[in-house]
Order: sequence, then C-alpha cells, then structure tokens
Amino acid sequence: MKGARFVRVSAASNATDTNAESGAMSHQSNSAAGVPRQRVTQPSAAADGGVDATSTPQSTSLDVEATGQTKGYNRFLRLVADAVKFRRRKIAVNTEDDGRIPWSVKLPYAFPQFSLTSLTMLIGIHGTIFYTKIGADVAFIAFFTALARSFDVVTDPVMGYVSDKTRTKWGRRRPYMFGACLFYALCFIMLFSPPKTDSSSGVAIWFGIFYIIFYLFDTIGNVPYSALGPELSDVASERDSLFFWAKLFNGIGILVGAVGPVGLAVALRGSTAECTCEQTCPFGADGAAAEGVNWNATAWGNYPTAYYNASSCSESSIETLPSQLHTWCTCYNDCDAECDVAVSRTSFQTIAIVFGVYYVSSMLLCVWKVKERKFGQLSNEEAAPLVPSLLATLRNKPFMGLLPAWVCDMTAYTMIGTMLPFFVEYVIVPSSVPECADGKRAAFGMDPVAEDQESEQWCKSETWLGMGLVALIGAQIVAMPVWLKLTKIFGKFKTWLAFNLTTAVTNGLFVIIGQGDPKLTIMLAVLNGMPSGAQFLTDSIVADVIDYDEFLTGERAEGRFTIFQTFIPKIVSVPAQAVPLALLSFFGFVAPVKGVTQDQPARVKMFIQFVFFILPCALALISFAIKTKFPIRSEQTSADIVKGAALHLKGEVAKDPLTGKYVGLFHHRSEAEKRETWRLDNFFKSQLKLLVDLGPEEGGKRLVAQLWRTFMTCIAISTVAFIVTASSIAGGLLSNESWSWLPAFAVIAFGMGVSAVVFNWVRYKAAVSLRDQPVATELVERWYKHLIGTEDAPADSLLAYASRHEKMVKTTSAHSMRNSSDGAGAGAPGGDDVTPQAVMLPNHVDDGTSG
Repeated sequence: MKGARFVRVSAASNATDTNAESGAMSHQSNSAAGVPRQRVTQPSAAADGGVDATSTPQSTSLDVEATGQTKGYNRFLRLVADAVKFRRRKIAVNTEDDGRIPWSVKLPYAFPQFSLTSLTMLIGIHGTIFYTKIGADVAFIAFFTALARSFDVVTDPVMGYVSDKTRTKWGRRRPYMFGACLFYALCFIMLFSPPKTDSSSGVAIWFGIFYIIFYLFDTIGNVPYSALGPELSDVASERDSLFFWAKLFNGIGILVGAVGPVGLAVALRGSTAECTCEQTCPFGADGAAAEGVNWNATAWGNYPTAYYNASSCSESSIETLPSQLHTWCTCYNDCDAECDVAVSRTSFQTIAIVFGVYYVSSMLLCVWKVKERKFGQLSNEEAAPLVPSLLATLRNKPFMGLLPAWVCDMTAYTMIGTMLPFFVEYVIVPSSVPECADGKRAAFGMDPVAEDQESEQWCKSETWLGMGLVALIGAQIVAMPVWLKLTKIFGKFKTWLAFNLTTAVTNGLFVIIGQGDPKLTIMLAVLNGMPSGAQFLTDSIVADVIDYDEFLTGERAEGRFTIFQTFIPKIVSVPAQAVPLALLSFFGFVAPVKGVTQDQPARVKMFIQFVFFILPCALALISFAIKTKFPIRSEQTSADIVKGAALHLKGEVAKDPLTGKYVGLFHHRSEAEKRETWRLDNFFKSQLKLLVDLGPEEGGKRLVAQLWRTFMTCIAISTVAFIVTASSIAGGLLSNESWSWLPAFAVIAFGMGVSAVVFNWVRYKAAVSLRDQPVATELVERWYKHLIGTEDAPADSLLAYASRHEKMVKTTSAHSMRNSSDGAGAGAPGGDDVTPQAVMLPNHVDDGTSG
C-alpha cells in the first residue's frame, strides 16, 4: 500500500475552524477519512525570518502555555489520523490508503449484479406465465413461492450471521460465493427446463422443488456477496461509485431479462418445428396447394381463401363463424399454442443458460480479484450467539429507521410491476384507438402511414407492455449518472430524499392517462423510471449504518444488515402481488374467454388505477417522511463515525456523532464476564433498565413473565397459521381464484411464526437463567451504562484532552485579540482556569507514530 499523507493542522488554525462541542472529531485528518484535503496555513514569523504581523506586542504566560501545547496537540491529531489509517488497512484491504477502490476491484464486484435481480424478475414475471402455458396451476405456483419465502425467514438471517462469524484464510464471504455459484446457476437452468408432461401437478412440483433450492443457494452465495460490498471502502464517495456501478449492471441485467425472452421467442418462431402452422392448417385451398395438401380431404369448408387467416381466429367473433371455419380456427389456434410453448421452452432455457454461465464466470472473477481480510486480521474470539447478535442489530437506531422506509419502497415497486400488465390491457386498451379499427396501425403509433407499413402488433397490449418495460428500465439506467452527479453537488442524503419525492410526483402523473393513450403511457414510463436510477444510494446508506454499528460494537457485521436488502423484497413481494390480484376478483374482474380479453366494470378499472399509481405515490411520500428523520445526513457525519470507530480500535473513547454522548468499547475483565454480557444481550435496553431498577433477581422474574407471554402468543399465531394452511389446502382453496391467496399468506405466517417461537424461546430461557442465576449488579449497571453512553468523556481520554486544549486555544486567541486592540498586559481573561497540566497528553498516548 502507498504511504498515507496527512495534513498538519496548527493549533491556531484549529481555533477558527472548530468548537469545543465537536471535540477532536472534526480536526482529524481529512485525508485519512476520505474528505477532500484542504491546505491550512497560518502567518509565521519563522517563515521568512521576519516578524509576524498578527503577533501580539507582549507575550503573556498564557500565550506561552498555548504555544507549548501545540506540538502535543499535533501529536494527538497524528495519532487519530494514524488510527484511521490503521483501521482502513485492517478492514478495507482492497483500497488505496486514501480509501479509493481500484477499478480492478470495483468492476469485478459489480459484474455479478447482472445476474441477480434480473433472475428474480425473470421468475416473477415471465416464469409464472411460462409455467401456466405448460399446464401448471397458478395457485400452486403462488403457494410454492410463498413456501420458499417462509424458508427465507429462517435461512437469510442465519446465513448473514454465519457469514459474519466465519474465519478462514480465504475470508468470510468468498468461500460461500465460490461454493454456491455453480449450484445457483444449475438450479436456475433446471427451473426453466421442465419436463414435457401432461401432468399439471408434476409441472408444479418441478417448479416448487427447483424454485426453493434455487433460492436456498441464492441465500448461501448472494447474502455473503452483498455483505462484501460495504467493507470495500470507508469513503462515502467511493461507496457511492461502487454501488452505482453495481446497480448499473443490475439495471442492464433486468432490461435483458425483461425483453430477452420475448425477442428470442420472436426470432425462434421461424425455425421451430412446432411452428409450421401453414403446413398443418393451410390458409385456404390456394395455401393447401402450395403446401401439397389435399384440400378436399379436409373438413374446413370451401370458402374464399381470404377467410382463412390468423387474425380472424383471434377475434371475439370466432364463435359466430361458420362451423367449418371454426374447425379450421381451432386447428390453427392449437398449432399456434403448441408453437408458443415450444419457442417459450427454447427461449427461456437459452436465456437461463446465458445468465447461468455469466453468473458463474463473473462470480469466480469477483472471488479472484476482490480480496478479503485473512484470518489473522480478524478477531479470533468466540462469536456471540445468534439471538444476541440479532438484537444488537435491532439496537442500531439508524438501521431500524430504514426498515419501514424499505418496506414502503419495495411494496410500491412490486405493486407497480404487478399491475402494469392490467393497467395497459384494461385501462389504456391500445386496441381501442380509431387507428386500430382494422386491427393494424403504424409502428410506435406514428400514424398515418401507408397500409402496407401497418402491423397488427401495434394494436396489441403485449407490444405496448414490452415498450413500457423498456422505457421504464432504460430510463433508470440512463438516469443513474445524473443521480451520481447530484450526490456530489447536493450530498447523498438530500439526493436520497429527492429520489422518493420525484418517485411520488412521477407516479402521480399517471392520473392524466385514460383509455387509448399508449404513447403517453410510454412517455410517462420514461419519467417514472428516472427516479429509480437513484436506488444505488440505499446500498451506500446501508454501508454508513454498518460503520455506525462498528462504532457501537467494535465488530464488522455486514451480513446481519445486508440480508434485509434481499430479505425484505422477498417477503413484501408476496402480499404486494397476492392481495391486489385477489381483490380484483372481489371488485368483479371478468376473466378472458378463450384468450380474448373482456371489458371490465368501471370499479375494476378504478381499483387498477388505485393500486398502480395512487397507492405507490402515497407509499413514496410515507417513505420520504420516514427518511427525513434519518440521522446520518452528511459526509462529515460519516467521516466522524469512521474516526470514532478508529479511536475505538486504539482503545479510546469517542463521541457518538448522532447522540452527542461518549461511547467506548466494553472491556470484559474475564472470559466469564463476556459470557455474562451475552446473557444480558438477549434483552432490549428497556428490559435491561428493569434489571438495573429492580435488581437482577427481581428484574429477572419480571422478564420471565413478560417473555413467557410473548412466547405463548407466538405459539398461538403459529398454530393458527398452520391450521389455516392445512385446512385451506385440503379444502381446495388453491384452485379457488378468489381465495387462492389465503394458503400463500398462511404458509408465510407459519414460517415467520416458527422463527418467532424459536427466537423468543431462546430469550425466555435467558430470562429464566437470570432469575435462577442472577448476574452481578455491578456488571448489569456497567453494561447498561455502556449501552446508553455518557454525557462527558473520561478525564484521561484523548477527547477530554482535545476538548481542554480547544478551550485553551480559544482563551489564548481571545486574549491575543484583546492585547492587539487595547495593549493590555499579562493576565488571563475570564473563563476556565486552564493550566499546563490540564492539557497534557494522557500518559498512555505515544507520539502518534505507532500503527
């Protein structure tokens, strides 16, 4: 690594830039913290051998004291800068000493994103349609999807914990990324390679098995992969850049996943054996002659050749055709359906292989190029149990503030994706425009054109739906550099808020769209996609939250936090999809008849509009309101958190930039005491206060009663969820369009209930242990005091020294200004009595040169 360069900051210049309340935090080397360096100068008599014009005519004893302390204070600054440098070398092993991530690391980390969300989107949007085409019941697909989510409730948090606590010479994350990538790709390929069978249940079971296994390996490999990103740098701007590139490849992958199968299917129709419908069902007597078919041997009648065309068979008037033409249409539609299934199989399998091969290749490149801390650089201490680790996550207030905002954002995105096809089909109704009176119109709706340049494709909802997806995702990709630029101008926090505000505005614009406005829909889809280009900021915000957790605990636990970025979308997707679809039937949705869409009642159209843009608009505003309370609002705050964590690594107390209290890492006096704090860590702060107020024994009794009630409530919820799941499946609700959502919800509730039962059983047993074997009162009080922090820094800490030094500098500066203005003599002005002994460096502080 290159040697770090630090800026020397003099005491006099510090007095003009800082105040006593901020302590030493804002003085620490900006270079080391990733903040742009500023050259700080001061007038000096020694610079040119002359007299300093700003010096006072008389030298007081207080001036001498301040001058004598400048070297000591500079040693303090160098020590802090050295601590930041030491922390960076220990944690961010892929970066330069200034925190920059080399392109040889940044791009290999970003490449696998191409095959992450895109695969989930492929399964969620195209996968359901594909499996229903080959005979699977959509209700069974929904149930197996919910079943996989119920597994995620358990596996995702456990995998995050396991990844954080893993210690190998290859690192914590890379062994899992390496081991899971091949199986992840194979399961995805198998998921889109179902057997050819007439058994609807067999196809659904195939989907269920490989869907669940696919997401199991997704958890094993991609939870550690997501946790790897935040530890690559501790510099805010570098994190923004890293996650920008990751989301860029993610967006490109989503775009390819959205349009790739459709485009490939169109290309394959001409070369697929099942698509020879002109031979199987010739277009009239002339067509039969061209194909060598004996027309008189068919039962398709002797009507003019013009009657035998595919477009007439797709109209709702098919039932009014003469019986012989109806027979021919049945032949053609059956052939077309077989063709559609065949090209879908080939296109989806091909896309799956492409994505699978790419994922394995890119993940192996990431494992090779992105290094991790080795075993010796990590703590060798025994890891805390799972439940105390999860509760430590819940004590992180910035993170807990993010969770409801995430839920709002993910719910809004899922509802838009779910209702977009219905909005285009039943609200926009592209075929209702006058230009489609003859079933054809110009490409992209650019009417009028010559009749031979018109196509029936531009009167179909599927075409405009595909256009909408391309516009939505393409605008997101194009807008990403703009959002990155805005973060450099206005800062990450303000840009992050603007993301939600513009999302609400662009969602609300859909209110102006009515029936027959497909072109306007595409234009608004472009506007609606632009705010989504700022989604990479959420990843960067989470990285700041992880730094704050390190500041509080002294440990890097990326896995515990990043699991929620994958876990929340999985959980939210089920109700956000199932509830609107179930309510459609409640409002009187008329299902298609033999593939032909039907007119919908006004209340159905209003409900579609409500779910598509009104409710997401409201959710975006709620998320915006929640995010305004987020406490990490500036790069300076992020840098102060990093510096505080660096001081903790040196065994020092640091000021919490969010609460203003002084926090240090807890010092365990013995191995037994560490295990006792693990017992205490099974409880929230409010419950620990109960132990402090009532004593460990009496407080333990209260906790036992509280947690027993909580445990029994979880048992009851799990039992009800299990009964509802079993009875709804046995009662055939999976096949009931109006109630098929119920077993899906129930199985998720059962999975979450079982997790809650285990979680609270562990906490209940810890409470019983405290009641029967109380922890020492002194340790309970010391642990609680550590969690809440203190108002003042310990007298022998670096920050206490820095604060006293700043007071002296300010006092000296004020005294010098008085001497300059009125020629006053010696004597300190009013204020604190500062002595040389008061500002001496603590005995345990060296000269700042050690690492």
